[in-house]
Amino acid sequence: KDKAISTLLDAFRENPRYPKTLIYLGLIYLNEGDLNSAEFYFQQALKLDKTSGEARYYLGEIYFKKGEREKAEELWQSIIYLNPDSEWANKATQRLFLLKKTS
Repeated sequence: KDKAISTLLDAFRENPRYPKTLIYLGLIYLNEGDLNSAEFYFQQALKLDKTSGEARYYLGEIYFKKGEREKAEELWQSIIYLNPDSEWANKATQRLFLLKKTS
C-alpha cells in the first residue's frame, strides 16, 4: 500500500493535471477504510475534472458510509445529469435504485 501511494504521489507531482491519479489514491484510502483521506483525494480530482463521474460516484459512497445520505444522493444524481450515457451514470442509477428500495 505504502509503495503504491508513494508511486502515485510521484506520478501526480510529474503530471498534476491528471485527475485519475488522485482517484487511484482515493480508492486506496477508501479500500483501507480511511474515509477522510479518500474524500480529500476524490474532492481534489473533482477540482481538476468537475464532471468526473468516477470521483462523484466514490464521493457519494463515502458520504453514504458517513451517514450523509442526502449528499450521496445529490452526487449520484449529478452524475446522471452530467454524463447520462456513461458507465458511472449506470452505476449511480443502480445505487439510487437500491437506496430507494431500502428506504
